[in-house]
Amino acid sequence: MRPTLRQNGFPALNRLWEYHNILEIDGLRKVFEEKVRERTVKLEEKNKAIIQSIQYASRIQNALLPTGKLFKNHFNDYFILNKPKEIVSGDFYWVTQVEGKLIFTIADCTGHGVPGAFLSILGILLLEQITCRDKMVEADMILNTLRERMNMTMHRKRNGEEIKDGLDLTLCVFDMKENTLQFAGALDRIYRIRNNSLDKIRPDQMPWNAHMDCDKPCIKYEIGVRPGDIYYLFTDGYPDQFGGEKNKKFTLKRFQNLLENIYHKKMNRQKQILDDTITEWQGPVEQIDDITVMGIRF
Repeated sequence: MRPTLRQNGFPALNRLWEYHNILEIDGLRKVFEEKVRERTVKLEEKNKAIIQSIQYASRIQNALLPTGKLFKNHFNDYFILNKPKEIVSGDFYWVTQVEGKLIFTIADCTGHGVPGAFLSILGILLLEQITCRDKMVEADMILNTLRERMNMTMHRKRNGEEIKDGLDLTLCVFDMKENTLQFAGALDRIYRIRNNSLDKIRPDQMPWNAHMDCDKPCIKYEIGVRPGDIYYLFTDGYPDQFGGEKNKKFTLKRFQNLLENIYHKKMNRQKQILDDTITEWQGPVEQIDDITVMGIRF
């Protein structure tokens, strides 16, 4: 509160006192501004340190992702479009080869950013353990074991609160000798192009995720693979992205139509078109989720 001016019969003294008050208020203002500046600098330093830590975590997360060598060696062509919402991602893709079978997946962890990234790292490490160490190569066995081990890890109480985060994923096992493909998991997130027609691989309407409290085991499905078949695996970030003139979701229908219009192109070109299309659709709207799309041509 500004000090009250002293009133007396000496105008010069009154002006002097008023000038003193102005100097005092100006001094307080400068002290306040300096405090704000100091705190702003500290906040900027802390924010910079946090971002640098997350960027380093991103490098660790990326180091766990496959390089693509196995895809190049065993498929005619492929692409992976991966657009994290933030610096680190809750989506991940993964591939390994065990006993003549190529096992690959695309997964969407609960949340995004740092929480999703922790879950993605856990998912990758558990999949490596189940397949490479324990030598499980059947799609249903892999996912049932993954759910069991995710539950053991995540259903631990902390301060009375039970953690129930998990992940949704589509897992495929390609038998290179028999030329067959097993599917298990979130089968509403895989499409096939065969004979110029898009098919939805969805024999089971049951959704699947690694933290489901359900006694029903995951079921595998197996089909033959033909030369020229194209398979697309994706998370929900692409069709769920808001944008366009009316700020609505891109939708699965638009996504399907887009794939039908571009499937005949080279896979690198398809990736570029998918990226450009969702970027244009999004416009100034914030990206709402991690986006991952995998395309494989046999």
